[in-house]
Amino acid sequence: MTTTQTESETAVSAQPQNDNAKKLFSKPAFVCLFAIVCCALWGSAFPFIKIGYSLFEIGDSDYSSQILFAGIRFALAGVLTIFAGSAVSKKILVLRKNSVGRVAVLALFQTVLQYIFFYIGLANTQGTKASVINSSSVFFAVIISALIFRQDKITVKKAVGCIIGFAELLL
Repeated sequence: MTTTQTESETAVSAQPQNDNAKKLFSKPAFVCLFAIVCCALWGSAFPFIKIGYSLFEIGDSDYSSQILFAGIRFALAGVLTIFAGSAVSKKILVLRKNSVGRVAVLALFQTVLQYIFFYIGLANTQGTKASVINSSSVFFAVIISALIFRQDKITVKKAVGCIIGFAELLL
């Protein structure tokens, strides 16, 4: 964004892309396909991390190598994300100086600390067990949110959905 271009001008120029995205994500078939692809990619992380541990001979108690492995994986993913975002927006994505602090805090808590524990835990269990534990977090989020927030009640539909989802998870 140039110094003469305001944020509102940027928002206006980006509007056609947002409209295209809204149209695309309003089609149930696309949303379903996109969700399936995301689930497949997310679920494939467990076995591929375990395969990476064995390929690079990273032991269960070699925590520094596990964290380095995670860091390299996320650095590559970040670079690919910037390239993909730049290609989609047809301009090079650059982090604004006033956002650096917020991005750093978010990265620390949502990525760095979470995945340090994730990679160390995964090294000490089977990939399938880790996948089940990680996937069950959705059901715990539904239950905990109902306990914390008064406006979020567990309805019959939510309870049945959690029971069916958890049963499918165990299959």
